[in-house]
Amino acid sequence: MTTRGDQIATAQGAAQVKALFGTIDTPEEALYLAQVSGYTVTCTDAPLAQYRTEGSGYRLVVQKRDGTCDDGITQVVLLVGSDGTLQELSSVRVRQPQPCSIGRRPQGLEPVARASSASSLGDFFAQAAHLEAASVHAFRYLHEELTELGAPEALLARVEQARRDEVRHARTTARLARRFGASVARARVRPRAPRSILEMALENATEGCVGETYGAVVASYQALTAEDAEVRAAMLRIAQDETAHAQLSWDLLAFYAERLTPEECAEVEAARVRALASLRHDLAVEPTLALRAAAGLPPAAVAQRLLDETHALLAA
Repeated sequence: MTTRGDQIATAQGAAQVKALFGTIDTPEEALYLAQVSGYTVTCTDAPLAQYRTEGSGYRLVVQKRDGTCDDGITQVVLLVGSDGTLQELSSVRVRQPQPCSIGRRPQGLEPVARASSASSLGDFFAQAAHLEAASVHAFRYLHEELTELGAPEALLARVEQARRDEVRHARTTARLARRFGASVARARVRPRAPRSILEMALENATEGCVGETYGAVVASYQALTAEDAEVRAAMLRIAQDETAHAQLSWDLLAFYAERLTPEECAEVEAARVRALASLRHDLAVEPTLALRAAAGLPPAAVAQRLLDETHALLAA
């Protein structure tokens, strides 16, 4: 239901909302149109905290769910024109509730059915194996893109090593998934068009500087606290590798920054901060007792503290 002047009307769907509003001339109308078009506001921000006028339209930061196995969320910078047209200016996938906080998700990762076995441990490692396998694609694409940019050989070698690490991680977590009674879906990634440096930097800021950095920290925690000896040994090796991947992400952040405008660098930093806030919100989900014991996942409060302390150190 909407009001305009002394008129009250009910509209359902984007087409009816456009017809009712006519010209989109307030940020509230722009946000409402975005919502009926399938977008949502972020969980951590006031609905209109991140809008600005752009030409005759409004630029909003919104989210949409992508239906992948971990019910993924993509953060979108959306331009709502005065005529009701919607244009996605940029998008980046943000992190998800526990236990899916592992791996670097590539753009175009195809959705699969959510893992569902008799064991939360099986589901956890099945999801982990799927995302580790997806990370193999992510680093392969990254190597190709950086080669096109003329990146130093030393940087390319680190990306290739990360790809090989993810192959090993996928095998390790798949073995654990099968041990706990689950099967692993194959990671399929749709072909994608060449990306701009800004798009590459946005993905790195969220998937690498936030996601893989936290992944390294939580894997280290699991290596210390998991009651299952095989899980503990597996996470120790994964933690060592993911720590190197996290450092690679921060080095890539600097590499991209040298090739971006100050305004683009600010956009990348804003995306990183939003992804950090989103991850902190998602970590409020408590893992099952089995995941806390056998897999060593931290309780929600501990997970949030680990995240906060890690990024406080990085910001120092």
